Amino acid sequence: MIQRIQSVYFLLAGLFPALLFFLTLLSFECGGQTYSLSAFSFGVSGQPALHTPYGVIVFTVLSTVLPIFTVFKFSNRPLQIKLAKYTLILQALLAMTFAVYAWTFVGDYPQATDFTPGLGLLIWVLAVVFTILAKKSVKRDEDLVRAADRIR
Repeated sequence: MIQRIQSVYFLLAGLFPALLFFLTLLSFECGGQTYSLSAFSFGVSGQPALHTPYGVIVFTVLSTVLPIFTVFKFSNRPLQIKLAKYTLILQALLAMTFAVYAWTFVGDYPQATDFTPGLGLLIWVLAVVFTILAKKSVKRDEDLVRAADRIR
């Protein structure tokens, strides 16, 4: 199970979204205060949250759980390919949900300046890259098995 490279890719693709719970996705200045959007909250740093982005929480949890679940389906490569596709869809939905929340929250503060993307965006990109690598590795494995079956 772990000796296959796609298992490592799937584990990394599942662990990176989990890091989004601890990192800032976007921050901006408004009226001398720094507002930040993370997977759990939107608000001024060090104060209670102004909003809770439930959509970001849901898609982050799903983007974390599905790749780790996929590792344990190592004996069913076609299913792993499907689950990798679903993971990519969930990661795209996570990005769209984050963009909608960011656009909505920033729209509430028209005087906002100095937008800074957080480390969470880089982590999201890495999760997508590792999901794509895992999908390609599973596909390559499946093609190799099919080629070996054809020779018999």
